[in-house]
Amino acid sequence: MLGIQACEEEETIYPEIDALQGNKAQVNYGDTLILTFEASEIDQYRINILDGSRVIPTEFNPLFREGDYFEAELIFADRYLESGSYDLRIQVFKNGVGNSLIRPFTYSGLSLQQIGIALLSNQALEFWDNAGNLSRSFPLNKRFDVLKIDPRDSLIYLASMQDEGVEIRHLKDFRLVASIPPPLGANRKSYSTTLKTEHGLYLFQMDGNTLYLESGIVDASAFHGQSGQVYFSREACLVDQNPATIGAFADGSSAQASIYNQALFELYSRPLQGLYPQMTALSEDELAIILYQANTGIWTLNYWEVNAGLFGTEETFIADSVFDIAHLNGSEVVYATSEGLQRYAFFNNLNTITIDPAKFENFQKRKTDQALFLQKGNIVQQLLLNNNLQFAASSTNRLLDYEILYNK
Repeated sequence: MLGIQACEEEETIYPEIDALQGNKAQVNYGDTLILTFEASEIDQYRINILDGSRVIPTEFNPLFREGDYFEAELIFADRYLESGSYDLRIQVFKNGVGNSLIRPFTYSGLSLQQIGIALLSNQALEFWDNAGNLSRSFPLNKRFDVLKIDPRDSLIYLASMQDEGVEIRHLKDFRLVASIPPPLGANRKSYSTTLKTEHGLYLFQMDGNTLYLESGIVDASAFHGQSGQVYFSREACLVDQNPATIGAFADGSSAQASIYNQALFELYSRPLQGLYPQMTALSEDELAIILYQANTGIWTLNYWEVNAGLFGTEETFIADSVFDIAHLNGSEVVYATSEGLQRYAFFNNLNTITIDPAKFENFQKRKTDQALFLQKGNIVQQLLLNNNLQFAASSTNRLLDYEILYNK
């Protein structure tokens, strides 16, 4: 007679965790939590912050253990952890088997603040604080035209439109991290225009190629030219964090406005009639575009509603040159011409206002409140909503570019 013995599976025993103390329902940037909990016979534990199913890398300091009693320190020092609702998770393990305890909390992150301004001149890169004090200065032995600073990655991007290439330097000590040689070689203009993003820089080459730099590397690239012909981007702006460009042949003909995703694949496009374009986003679906009509000698200020496919001229004016345009507030734009600084509101039938007769260029928006900054010669000013201009910074040398500095 054959005897058969049944085998029972050994039951999995999960470690126990209980009695969590020290956690809070409301946590602010800079807070330190001393967490205590009890867990039986575990060989390791982890503490993480959860954003839904996403695990946020979290550093904690084990402070004390006695038997089943544990004490750990959790410091909320991540400048880039945004305000919102999160979960605090403690995981305990024994022989590879885990258990966890989760508690929800609301977090108030570090608020974004301006801490100064950086000025790029033909002699040096200078850092000024909000009180107008020079905090640092780095001499330059090359001519750079464009400055982008990213505090998240602690990087400085310096780009030459001509033949000095691009240098990426460390924000703290200015040491060289990486460099990109001029793509078209010496004694040739390399870039037609550039576009700054929150953390990086688009470079639009004269041969139609586009590079996007972020975290110190080329993060994306694409060819948007015409094979065998000189076709390149002449103007660029951000539309809902996506790059938009106006490309044309060398003589300005066959102009086309295009919007790309962040991987540089085209999303929308439309042909344009006119030369010397300037462009700014009014919203995530609307753009203002200035074009020169050579046959009439008149500039047109145009409105493009992308998804609806609407395009039309809203205003015309006469000027020798147009230098820049930016969204100001609501449906209002500010643009700089050889006749001065102009303010115009779409759809309200009001006349264009001349704010100041001087030449302005290099418009930049402050991220904290969308205030508009402008360059006038070697001076940077802020345009207030009442049309007053307020001093922001100045250089004793030839000012080429500037960057508003933030705490994160």
